Amino acid sequence: MSFQFKPRFNATRLTSKVNRYMARGSAQDWVFDACNDTTCPVIYGTKYNYYSSKKYIENLPVGNYTYKWELFDKNDYHNMCCVQVIVAVGQENISPNIHNATDNETDYTYDPQHS
Repeated sequence: MSFQFKPRFNATRLTSKVNRYMARGSAQDWVFDACNDTTCPVIYGTKYNYYSSKKYIENLPVGNYTYKWELFDKNDYHNMCCVQVIVAVGQENISPNIHNATDNETDYTYDPQHS
């Protein structure tokens, strides 16, 4: 998965949280140090590239899955950028959508070759 983001906050360290929402309201979460996948510190209004080689869609049955990707300030979780991606496993359709949290906005570019 790769995308570009432009935070509306400053942070020395970023944490990444990925939520996968499945049928019947169940969810799976992963939390990790986002500075391994992008440049840290981040500065308000600066564009950054995010790339993760982690596998999030392996061994899933055919169906649609919603992933919510949160990048937030490790010291203040209110400072965050969110990206939502809907993945159709077993189909050719992948539909990325942007979701902004707590008045912070991000520019978003999705690269399906790295999903």
